[in-house]
Formats: sequence, structure tokens, C-alpha cells
Amino acid sequence: MQAPDPSLPPSLAEDVTASKANKRVLLEGAAAFNLKPKVGLKFLEEHGIIYNDPSVPRAESLARFFKTTPRLDKRLLGDFISRPDQLDVLRAFMQLMDFEGVRPLLFTSVSRSNSELRTDPFSRPLARPQKIICDAMRELLEAFRLPGESQQIARITETFAEVYFATEPPEIRSQDATYVLSYSVIMLNTDQHNSQVRKRMDLEAYARNLRGVNDGKDFDPEYLVRRLFLPLLSARARQRRADFSLSPARRARSSTRSASARSSCPRSIRTRSGSSTAGRSSFVGRAVAVRPSLPLS
Repeated sequence: MQAPDPSLPPSLAEDVTASKANKRVLLEGAAAFNLKPKVGLKFLEEHGIIYNDPSVPRAESLARFFKTTPRLDKRLLGDFISRPDQLDVLRAFMQLMDFEGVRPLLFTSVSRSNSELRTDPFSRPLARPQKIICDAMRELLEAFRLPGESQQIARITETFAEVYFATEPPEIRSQDATYVLSYSVIMLNTDQHNSQVRKRMDLEAYARNLRGVNDGKDFDPEYLVRRLFLPLLSARARQRRADFSLSPARRARSSTRSASARSSCPRSIRTRSGSSTAGRSSFVGRAVAVRPSLPLS
């Protein structure tokens, strides 16, 4: 162990030394998990990084480690956390996510007559501060990568729907509707960002695939436009502008990364030709295919 810094007070020097030692153990545990999860978790438990507080459930303790450790392999984490025997950890992990928060204003305009700021009603913060579903899913999928198996994707999407619907989103009437809508966000995002898709899904097709999903009713068209479809299109436009502004060499590297991202798209969301299936079949039918118990037609 590294000797304490003599220039620091004894108690502070001991704290700094202990902090450095804990950080080293944490990084070693993360590296071990990336090589073999079972070995890594055993190492972390032996060194008191996880399961060290009897008052904290084991699933929550492990979820906290996953949530706060930056050097974990995100692809491996997505595969591990979506296993059937890790459902409690998956649920605890999502409950640590911040799915509440005010989304910034999207559409504002200034009246030339009186210079009053006028804001579209659907761009105002909700009465109950809350992230819209595509922002919540984006935050979630920045923490780990979606696995390739359809049943694993179904577990992640279903658990997300359970946790997100508990925040009482005013536009969504049921947990099953949340499940199908979140699945549609994944598929629409794939459709919009996959360069191999020749004909991208338009708003009419997206809304048509979601008819009757919201507990037997349609989603508010304004909600689909302002909260889901346009934000995803804006994200794609920002990415294209960013790629265009790069130098030729950096643009080539960006293109390589994009190709790598397309190849990592879950197999259950890609056809053999590499294009998205989002606009080719109903989201309900697609969601039922991976979760047959879904009580929707």
C-alpha cells in the first residue's frame, strides 16, 4: 500500500490512501468482470465492493456498482443484466435511473407585434416533471448496449415499461402500451440511423403502426409528433451535420464507427439485408413476437 503523504494531516492522509486503494480495487474488479463476470463478482464481493451492507438488498448493491462504475464493458453488461436470473438486478438498475426531469422547450417563437414569448403547449414542461420516453430510453441505453437476442431485449423493454409507467406519464394509459411504445422507439431509432435503409419510415407509417395500442385508443398525434418522432429526426440531423463538419480523415473514422454501430444492432431488429423492420410490420406484432403474453392485438 502507498505510504501516506507526510504533508497532509494524519486523518486526511489515511482517507486519501484508503480512497486510492478502493479505487484500485474497483478498477481491478471491473477489469475482472469484463473478462469473466462470475470471477469479477467474486473478486468484488471478497474485497467488500458489493454486498458489503446488510441493509441494502443484494440486487440493489450490484446494480449500484453497475451504475457507478465507468470502465465496464457496456456490451457485456447489457448481456449480463438481461439474463433470466438477473431480473431483480435489472429492475434495481432501472430504478436507479432518473426518469423524471423537465425536458427543455422545443418550439418557441416571438410575436413581432408585442415581442411576447409564445410557446407551443406541447413543448411546455409537464405539471409532473418527467422525461419523455425516448429521452428516458436514450439515457438507459447509454448505460449499456442492447443484447442481440430477442428475449433479452423483451426483458429489458418490459422492465423499462414497468419502471417508466410507475412515474405516471400522462400520455400513456397502461404498462402494456408503454412496452409497445418503447419497443417502437428502439425500432424507429434503428430505422432512422441505419444508412442501409433506403425508404425511411415517415410519421404516417409510425402512427399507423401504433393505432389502438394506448389501452385500445390511439396516442395523441401531437404527442407522437412533438415528443417522439421529431426528436428522433432531430438527433439524426444533428449527427449528419456533425459528420459533414469533420475533416475527410475524421469523417472516414466516423463512418467506420457508424458501420460498427450498425453491425452491433440487435439481430432481432435487423433483417438479413441489414435494414430495419420498423416500417415493415406493426410494432404490436413485432412486440408480441418477442413477448407472446402481451394482451394486445
